[in-house]
Formats: sequence, structure tokens, C-alpha cells
Amino acid sequence: MYLATTASYAQCVRIAQNVLDHTVQFRQLNWRAAEAGGQLFGTVAGGEVLITRAAGPHAGDTRSRYSYRSNPDAAQRCIDEHGQMGLLYLGEWHTHPETAPNASTTDVEAMRRLRAASQTRVSTLLMLIQGRAPGIDGLALYSFDDDGVARWQIARGAHTEAAAPP
Repeated sequence: MYLATTASYAQCVRIAQNVLDHTVQFRQLNWRAAEAGGQLFGTVAGGEVLITRAAGPHAGDTRSRYSYRSNPDAAQRCIDEHGQMGLLYLGEWHTHPETAPNASTTDVEAMRRLRAASQTRVSTLLMLIQGRAPGIDGLALYSFDDDGVARWQIARGAHTEAAAPP
């Protein structure tokens, strides 16, 4: 379990181990590896956002060494299916060929467009980037809302029963 915080929000974000297990398997560890990505799902309870599921990549995604774009139809089907299970769409994840990832200008613009076009039950969308390094060093978490973009600090966090995937 990982815990993310930022001075911009009173809430914290908890990321379940199964989410990290999913994203880490797509790390771009050689020069031929293309970016991969998908959607993040979970719940919001009081002062915590719980990311309990990661989905994707999907057939029809556009993937290259330095870019990723989700297949919009497959992504929407995935969002609908997880919604039927009672999980909220919380945002997107993708990989970078960097050891310690940072959001690119393209990432920021894509998330702003997605947030503007999305009809979600949350006011902020998250973007998790999985880099080449294992563990915390290979992760970056950003949020996107009306006030702009915030980068979150990620640390190893304590496991809670509430954060267990459904």
C-alpha cells in the first residue's frame, strides 16, 4: 500500500498493492517497449481516495515508445463496467521510459482535455505514471482540477482494511 499526499488537498490518496502490481508489469525496460496505460478506479471515503483497481491496456490503444493514447471506446466500456461494480473512475495511468517519471506537457494537456470532457462523480482526476525504477522511485502521481495540476508525494503507507480491493 502506498500513501500519497500534497499540500494542495486535505485528502490523501491510498494506492492498493494490486494497482502497483498491475502497472509495474508494463514498465518500459528495453528500448523496444512501448508505453502502456489505462484507467484507475476506486472509492472516495471521507479524507481518503482509495485507488483499488487499474485496468488496461486495451486492444486498439495507440502505443509507441514515447506516447500512449487509450482506445476511447474500450476505455468507456471499462469505465461503465467498473461503475456497475460500484467503483468510481478516478483517472488514468500510463508508463514512461524514464527511470523516475515526470508528467510531460503532452500528459498535462491530455488530462486537462479529458477532465473537461468527462462526466464524472469526482471533481479531480488523477494520473499515475509508472517509470522504469521499481517501487516509489518509479512512480509519479498528479491531480487535475479547476485550480490546475498538483504533484503528490508518495510514501509507503500502512495497509487498511478499507483499502482492500472489492
